[in-house]
Amino acid sequence: MSVRIKNEEQLGVVQSTEHDDDDQVVREIDVFLSPALTNLFHLLQYPLQHTPVTHPSAARIKHRHGILELDQPLPMSIERSGLFHMQHRTYRSQTVPVQTHVCMGKLQDDPLGKTSLHLVPLTHASQMRPTFQHVDAMDDPHAELNIEEDDDVDDDKTMEKKPVVFQRKESERAAIARKSSYAFKKASEEGEEWQQLEVSLPDTELQRTLLNDVVCADLGTFALLPSEQQASLLDPDISYVNSLDYMPPQAGQLYAHLEGKDIKTVVSKLTVLMTRGWPIPYSILRAQFSSQIADEALLHALSVCAVMVRGIFCLNSKLLNLDEPLQRARTFILYLLHSHGSIYRTKLDRVFVGYKDVSSQRLLEILKQVGKKIQSCWVLKVPDDEHFLKDYAATSALHELYWQRQSIRYSSLLQVYNMP
Repeated sequence: MSVRIKNEEQLGVVQSTEHDDDDQVVREIDVFLSPALTNLFHLLQYPLQHTPVTHPSAARIKHRHGILELDQPLPMSIERSGLFHMQHRTYRSQTVPVQTHVCMGKLQDDPLGKTSLHLVPLTHASQMRPTFQHVDAMDDPHAELNIEEDDDVDDDKTMEKKPVVFQRKESERAAIARKSSYAFKKASEEGEEWQQLEVSLPDTELQRTLLNDVVCADLGTFALLPSEQQASLLDPDISYVNSLDYMPPQAGQLYAHLEGKDIKTVVSKLTVLMTRGWPIPYSILRAQFSSQIADEALLHALSVCAVMVRGIFCLNSKLLNLDEPLQRARTFILYLLHSHGSIYRTKLDRVFVGYKDVSSQRLLEILKQVGKKIQSCWVLKVPDDEHFLKDYAATSALHELYWQRQSIRYSSLLQVYNMP
């Protein structure tokens, strides 16, 4: 599959089919993946906005909770009519989980006149809704006043004795329930300070600098490339694939059955196939490659980008679009599924109590990604592949060494999980 232009007015991603054999391809464009600005870009949606959105006059964000506020100026005809005489309207974001692959693209021409498409994956989608802070200000006559406490407050009242209250220590179950409540969520959001953002108008130096950063700096990080150019880029880049390998070292064995030009291609294709994070049996992955790629070569490539859980392959957590704490949590979940065969959610929540970036809801999302619920516990979404474990004993032993290392790495978390 490649990006092709069927005519000079239309750009699309086209797969060869019987119906477009007669539709001539007049241009082919290289596509590169440029992840450098992934965590900085936000996709803003205005589902209730029926007029063109103007540039905000001010912006602020709460990074930890992903809340964005924008002050949008109002036309003069609106601000001078009505009850409130507003100079601007404030929009606040509602974070929407990104359920599909969304990218921002930029077409770039090189000095030789060749065009390439650079894609930045978007992980933050925010729906902007108008707030009603101006209504609250009208209801509260003291909202706009700077009222300070009276220095002459009666000392007897300030020094009033309060009774000593004894309270039972909060149980772990009660702590989990409290931290998953809506009231706790709102209190946590209101407790985070706003960080003011600089608003840069179009065609400014800052905007031009950011748009230049969209262009992929590492041309080895590609999404789709013509096969001839893939070969020219991949030949000297074996070290990149080596850097992804997290398995115990196997000197001289990893690429013994892969030609240099195919190493990165196979690993990239496996990563795309498994990018949703779901467990996939080897038989399904095997069917996606031609017989020219030997089983041993494909298994070595899988050891670069995937982990094996009870005979089933899952993409390595570090290759998913997750923050580092969630990568750690997902790998721990895969370890529990591999070593225990099942996971109890109350125990899992207990392990990550106090981790501000690993909420109970995010743990549930990861569990739904890799597992399914049966009765009171969660198990791997795909049944164990005992035949694979038996037929490919060497590969199974290699991945078992990896999980033994993880048992040491997660020993403190495992101790909390196994507490009665």
